[in-house]
Amino acid sequence: MFKPQVFAEDRLEVLQGFINQHPLGLLSSIGTYNKIEANLIPMVLYPNKDKGVLRCHLTRMNSQITSLKDSQEVLVVFSGADGYVSPVLYQTKKLHGKAVPTWNYSMVQVRGKPTIIDDSKWILQQIEDMTNTLEAKSSHPWNVEDAPEDYIQSQLKLIVGLEISITNIEGKFKVSQNHPDENRNGVEKHFREIGNEEMADYVLNRGAIKKN
Repeated sequence: MFKPQVFAEDRLEVLQGFINQHPLGLLSSIGTYNKIEANLIPMVLYPNKDKGVLRCHLTRMNSQITSLKDSQEVLVVFSGADGYVSPVLYQTKKLHGKAVPTWNYSMVQVRGKPTIIDDSKWILQQIEDMTNTLEAKSSHPWNVEDAPEDYIQSQLKLIVGLEISITNIEGKFKVSQNHPDENRNGVEKHFREIGNEEMADYVLNRGAIKKN
């Protein structure tokens, strides 16, 4: 990943928190004839004494499973808040006109060793963990036990599990840190006005804007 230092994020607790907040990962692997395959897969992060592991499941019909069995490494990209930034938001544009459009974004990239797991008990536990995590904020959370047992068992036969042992994890938060406060104030205000609170918070907190 191209990661200028001003945009870099390497703190493990921040990167893991980001994945927990944005669990839908773009899973990329190289298959037969060097064909790149990619799918969006919701994942659950399990911290450990190292960088942690990711667990998820895929339908057996997914052709990417073949490449995952043969891959020594996969790449998973987790994306967060993003948004277009117009030069009109910059105060310095009024002084000299030297400004161009850009795009703010946040993401975490994970590389790791994939392992396909074809074990119904493991898969059921992964599904329960994922469900409990994603339903945690609901006032009426759905539980796996809410569905008939025979139905759950029939669904388990249609999927396989995937565990990714993380070997490298890095983040990039391109959120106007390379601009002076007068420009960043305009960018933050813009994202607040359009309801992109996550990006507005990033612009505010990553660069220490001085508030009056």
